[in-house]
Amino acid sequence: MHKTRSVILVASVLALVGAQRLTAAQEEETRLRPGFVSAGYLRTHEILIPRIPGREPMNDANRPARLHPELRGAALRLANGPSTGESSRPISPSSWWPMSDNGIAARWNSRIKDYSDFRSDPDNVSPVEKYDLLMNPGEVQRLPQVRSFTSEELRRPERSRGPGVVRPATTVAGPATAWELLNHGTYQNTVPESWWGHCNGWSSYVTSERDGAPMRDVRVRREGNKIVECNGRERDRSCVLFRMADIEGLFSEIYFHDSSTMAGSRCNVPEDDITRDNVGRPTNPVCRDMNPGTLHVALTGLLGRGAPALANLGGPREKLPFVIDYAYADEVWTFPVARYRIHETEDIDESRASQLVCNGNGPRAGCRSYRWNENAVRFARVRTSIWVVNYAASNDQLLVPPLQRRRPMAEVTFNYVLELDGRGTILGGEWINSPTGVGPNSKELHPDFIYMSAFPDARDESGDDRNGRGDNPHISSVVLQQILRLSRNGR
Repeated sequence: MHKTRSVILVASVLALVGAQRLTAAQEEETRLRPGFVSAGYLRTHEILIPRIPGREPMNDANRPARLHPELRGAALRLANGPSTGESSRPISPSSWWPMSDNGIAARWNSRIKDYSDFRSDPDNVSPVEKYDLLMNPGEVQRLPQVRSFTSEELRRPERSRGPGVVRPATTVAGPATAWELLNHGTYQNTVPESWWGHCNGWSSYVTSERDGAPMRDVRVRREGNKIVECNGRERDRSCVLFRMADIEGLFSEIYFHDSSTMAGSRCNVPEDDITRDNVGRPTNPVCRDMNPGTLHVALTGLLGRGAPALANLGGPREKLPFVIDYAYADEVWTFPVARYRIHETEDIDESRASQLVCNGNGPRAGCRSYRWNENAVRFARVRTSIWVVNYAASNDQLLVPPLQRRRPMAEVTFNYVLELDGRGTILGGEWINSPTGVGPNSKELHPDFIYMSAFPDARDESGDDRNGRGDNPHISSVVLQQILRLSRNGR
């Protein structure tokens, strides 16, 4: 595991990998979503680009309009960005369902950890086991013994590896549980690294799901294609108790591989292997990550000015949250951004801008030859704080309704210089160290990328989101929507 450089407390999510070629079926599926064109598939998300005319001055990966089509034109003017903003959607802390704990197969509220015993305490088995008990009763699955190795061991010749970690053969409640353990749990061939988990799915769910958070535990049964609530007298095995956190975990799974828009870039190079130029920037352009101008416009345009939801661009405007990857190198940690404040905006000249960029790392001589955007005629030094929702809820907190969980948001501060044209349009920028020397060095501590879930239903692979590529193919979004709505209804 690479040493973490973030000030945020928890890490998660399986690393993104390079885009893959689209199949004809995937291309057809993309055409069914008007207003977007697919940029390809990453391991956890299909990345979409809104269809917009015209050009933006930032490079292609960092164009703010890649995140939301309204982040262009007047939204790029520095003077048009409010100094504060906050999401109009409530976002609550939860679990990121780490793979080292078996993902959504984690028995978070039970002392019984034997997966072959799913009848002794059915109210407290894992979220995915409860789904199998409801939707796949009697479809018990047998998992073979698995020998797992760490990523480092797998890079060695087979004869040089150690004994690995043996996961014994076991019987599990059904196909959804088996898939989770084999793909998002400890029955993988690779021992899950400590930061692998479902934070990307959870972040997409809580920032986009139209029905919001569950409000109470609910005991349900299946009647054909319909899920109905059991009354207090029904205690047979067809009735399954879904606690609020169980519902959150299942939604985090179906949103694990949803369609998203994205701005920034993904650096897959370990932190210690990143080389830098004389002003401290990575020499690999991909590892320069997100342009600070992109983040600034996203904050002021979405959380400040507000915009319509991606799935309803003609609809009402609201203060939209988005998701940030706050990990500088090859790890991916995603958090919903719920609030921001611009503390300082100082007009500076080119000489001062160059000095700030060079003082972060590198010889002073580099300042005289530093090349800015050729259209930049004005510069501004900015200090901005964002507040992200920390999903490190304890097991006791998971028993509390999501909107009643009390955990402070994590504050992160960024320092940067913005490049402006003569009209004050943001052309781009550079991360800098704190001018006072107090606080984080944003040259090293800044986001890789930001993204937004495009559609509030997670149905990207079929009508009910089953048979998918990256999330559990046995879990239906249609079923989960019914359970969530029952949880939000009064008795």
